[in-house]
Amino acid sequence: MSHLSTNRLPWWTTTTKPFLNNGFLRLPTGSVRSANRPCGRVTLSSIKLSRGFKLPTIRPFLSCLVFFLLFFPSLLTLVPDLDAADNKQSVVLQLAWKHQFQFAGYYAALEKGYYRDAGLEVTLVQGGEGRFAREELLDGRAQYGVAGAELILHRAGGDPFVVLAPIFQHSPSILLIRADSGISSFQGLVGKRVMLLPGTKDADILAAFQNEGIDESEFIRLDQSYDLNDLINGRTDCVSAYSTNEPWLLEQAGVKPGILLPRTYGVDFYSDCLFTTDKEIAAHPDRAARFLRASLQGWEYAMANREETIDLIINRYKVNKSKDHLRHESEAMEKLMLPDLVEIGHMSPGRWRHIANTYAALGMLDPEFDLQGFLYTPDAAKDHSRLRWTVFILFMVSLATTVIAIALSIFNKKLKKESLERKRAVKALQESETKFKEFMAHFPGYAFIKNGAGKYLYVNKAVSFGANSSPEQRLGKTDDEIFSPAVAKVLRANDAEVLDTLQSIEVHEKITDEEGHYRTTLVVKFPITRERNAPLIGGIALDVTEGQEMQKMLVQSEKMLSVGGLAAGMAHELNSPLGGIVQSVQVIHNRFTRDLPANRRAAEALGLSMEAIKAYMEKRDILKLLASIREAGARAAHIIENMLSFSHKPGGHFSIHNLSDLLDNTVELAGNDYNLKKQYDFKDIEIMRKYDPTMPGVPCEGNTIQQVFLNILRNGAEAMVEARTEQIKHQGSDLGISKNRFTLRTKQETDMACVEITDNGPGMDEKTKQCVFDPFFTTKPIGTGTGLGLSVSYFIIRENHGGEMEVRSEPGRGTTFIIRLPFQTPSTGLTV
Repeated sequence: MSHLSTNRLPWWTTTTKPFLNNGFLRLPTGSVRSANRPCGRVTLSSIKLSRGFKLPTIRPFLSCLVFFLLFFPSLLTLVPDLDAADNKQSVVLQLAWKHQFQFAGYYAALEKGYYRDAGLEVTLVQGGEGRFAREELLDGRAQYGVAGAELILHRAGGDPFVVLAPIFQHSPSILLIRADSGISSFQGLVGKRVMLLPGTKDADILAAFQNEGIDESEFIRLDQSYDLNDLINGRTDCVSAYSTNEPWLLEQAGVKPGILLPRTYGVDFYSDCLFTTDKEIAAHPDRAARFLRASLQGWEYAMANREETIDLIINRYKVNKSKDHLRHESEAMEKLMLPDLVEIGHMSPGRWRHIANTYAALGMLDPEFDLQGFLYTPDAAKDHSRLRWTVFILFMVSLATTVIAIALSIFNKKLKKESLERKRAVKALQESETKFKEFMAHFPGYAFIKNGAGKYLYVNKAVSFGANSSPEQRLGKTDDEIFSPAVAKVLRANDAEVLDTLQSIEVHEKITDEEGHYRTTLVVKFPITRERNAPLIGGIALDVTEGQEMQKMLVQSEKMLSVGGLAAGMAHELNSPLGGIVQSVQVIHNRFTRDLPANRRAAEALGLSMEAIKAYMEKRDILKLLASIREAGARAAHIIENMLSFSHKPGGHFSIHNLSDLLDNTVELAGNDYNLKKQYDFKDIEIMRKYDPTMPGVPCEGNTIQQVFLNILRNGAEAMVEARTEQIKHQGSDLGISKNRFTLRTKQETDMACVEITDNGPGMDEKTKQCVFDPFFTTKPIGTGTGLGLSVSYFIIRENHGGEMEVRSEPGRGTTFIIRLPFQTPSTGLTV
């Protein structure tokens, strides 16, 4: 609850201190109390008007005017000529490929005038077959370009490139294959035809090959033809592509795409880096800063207004793509840019050092390569924007102070009318007393007045609590005569606090209704003082029982969102070091076990054989230790994947699904799950189905809903099998012990579809039930559970689908998870 105090004056009272010190305005002091703390009573008499007040002195006004006339013009002499922006400088930005959403930020910066406002006239040149940003900048035809992390290799090779900002936090570069090709990893490409860009332009893909110990001589490298039909018709086995574009095109052609991600093999680089040259930075530092700032401003706008940007690309740049294709591209880019987690254009010197180390470990870069000069560091002295803002703010402060001085002068005159207004207020107060009584008679809440002995002198018609609940029956009685001793004791204590402090209080009181059930009321009790008589106790109350339950649900949702932001940030930062660990372990394993020419030459130079080295590694269980590290890395990657689930927004791919079919598919999936089948005998669990055949389909993301069902089934199976095993162990046989069973039920509840999954396991106590959806809460032994399954499920239902999820359970009586999904999704408007 907030605390309001007139001791904490508004900002303008400090600015206009001379006016307040003149004595023409006096402010009352006091406080308002809430949450059971005393507060002062504010009355009309507590606001005093000074008699004989004077108009405020003119001195502050003259001071402001002098400041404005003398100081502000002198500041303007420090500012560069603002009209210089009219002399626009022409520059060329060479794009990495043809016009598409991949370059949306630059289109937006041009269309919305961000470049124009920065004093720049920018020409966007699309790339294509044989036209690359590197060559265009080296030949002087462009001043700025877009390229990938291979820029660091070009810099090391002597190209004078400087990275201004990486737009993609993760590279979209992939190897695209046909899903029916039988190829599932980089190892499967040995001896196959691989179509790549020339030179090191596919540097991250080449790094992934070398990271896997695959030399270029071990596959057939083809030049990029830029024709997807080569893959469709079998003229190549694999082609380098962007995850934002080509997989969608392949799927539209009726071919299911397969994707090999370099990131899976420990190569996670920046991409679509905006870059320039040392010459441009040295000759035009201010222009480079303005170009970068306007470009990033364009990217912020484009990602926040994607539909508008898509229309711009289609209408202005005449791209040969549909709106659906561009939408897909924008959604895929959002996962690579992470604009909700990372500021667009942010780059870390530490991450670039990791990229350099990755290239160095693979022999593609000198380990001593210095990043100095490669990463852009803007010269703040060249950027006059802050000075302009400082001058502007000083001007506005001067102007505001002047306006306030004039306003207070006018306000002082109006105070003369207060005496007349006070008389009118007294009359209005008398009239309002009558209206107030009528209002309280119809007030939907619970209102009352008690005397000092606790007897009810007045109750409104809304009273509905207690055995004698009518107003007539309650009058003249105390709380001891109406409620149980425990309830009455609390009510008496709160009444006593009001009478002792003569301050109002706000408390939650639990009282019983006519059926004996406890209800929670939010009560404000306050003193009613009388000049010659003892004070009375007044109070108003509202039944907040249902509201408290709703509050618990809101707190859980807020907790999930807070943890989601934290978990997503942590996961993003952990990905790079984890990738380095997994990569290093893979390289170590390859160098000790793979019969590669380089390994054999190194061993022979030391007088060893690969067979002897491998025998030693096996003898000392070093290979097992490396395998353990890889398994731990895989487990960590799985945890990070779950953590990232907290930050994922709904993908928008809602379609109509039959919940009964989703349940059956999940049961079949669980029956084929190795751990559930081998460790928990899932197929031996009895499945009872009670489906409503008349219930219509539900708009949802089928895969994520199945994941929710699978999490519940997996947890239930583990709990039932473990409990039954303990019973058999204690009893010595399974005689009389019921078989493990799931009951699956679907039904329709007004505008919601309801799914109930019930097991006959051991159940859970109240403490466990309250924490079951909390992130990282688990009852499993350390190392066997992450504590994220049910919390992610709760997030999927509540946040992604606008539904409800709850659990009902008692020890020894099984557990029921209840999921409700709306028949119309609020985010998409999709309805049945």
